[in-house]
Amino acid sequence: MTAAAGVLLALHFATRIASLAHTSVAASLVLVNTTPIWAGLLAPRFTGERTGRSLALGIGVAVLGAVVIGAGDFRVEGSALRGDLLALAGAVTLAGYVIAGRQLRRRLALMPYVVLCYGTAALVLLALALALAAGHPVGGYSAATYGWLIGIALVPQVWGHTSYNWALR
Repeated sequence: MTAAAGVLLALHFATRIASLAHTSVAASLVLVNTTPIWAGLLAPRFTGERTGRSLALGIGVAVLGAVVIGAGDFRVEGSALRGDLLALAGAVTLAGYVIAGRQLRRRLALMPYVVLCYGTAALVLLALALALAAGHPVGGYSAATYGWLIGIALVPQVWGHTSYNWALR
């Protein structure tokens, strides 16, 4: 199940980043941040938990808020719809990752969980990157670019997602 959480995390990153090539940053951000809505809707199916009235009300308010925030940026022309769907896929896969993590963190300490989960995510993303880059050079960037790529991978991952996982227990 830890590997499944890692795969979901990798798919979240892949779809979230891919969405930015097709839709605006604002639309992608609003849609990816619907993760709690999806987690609230999906958790009962996978964990047997019940959805109470307060959760249903919260989901309703969150949907309304997402519509209000995203309405000014909503576009169906071009590839914007593709980007929006990718961002929604990022939200759903992140919800699955959080649901799985909440179950796993009841049994696993933080460090073994994040090493296994993030390691799986890194391997999946590497495989995706290699598949997408087939026939194209993957390297050749400046040292500064590699530094920034490592920084944007490690800081949000280690700080942000590890904070989520610490809180899930």
